[in-house]
Amino acid sequence: MLYTAAKLSKLTEKIIVLTGAARPERFTDSDASFNIGMAIGAIHAFRQVPTQVSGVFIAMSGVVVPWNECSRIIETGQFAKERETNGNHRPFRNGYALKNVPNSG
Repeated sequence: MLYTAAKLSKLTEKIIVLTGAARPERFTDSDASFNIGMAIGAIHAFRQVPTQVSGVFIAMSGVVVPWNECSRIIETGQFAKERETNGNHRPFRNGYALKNVPNSG
């Protein structure tokens, strides 16, 4: 998802909210419906802000985070703001992971 967000970040003046699920919606205890609701709610909230909001955001695990401030916690697979991962994450900075991310240019 973060690779997709890196590519989409070149689109300006748009609000893009990406989401997904740890388990498919059909499965018991899926977070899919919750994450879709978060993504739709984020778009509506961004449209109500007096200053224009644009960019790519990730809506997962109960948070909506700008894509380049988002990390995936390795043990749980959840997404969080980098400062909330206690150093146990795969960080993205300036559009590129620290390793194994293709150049989006």
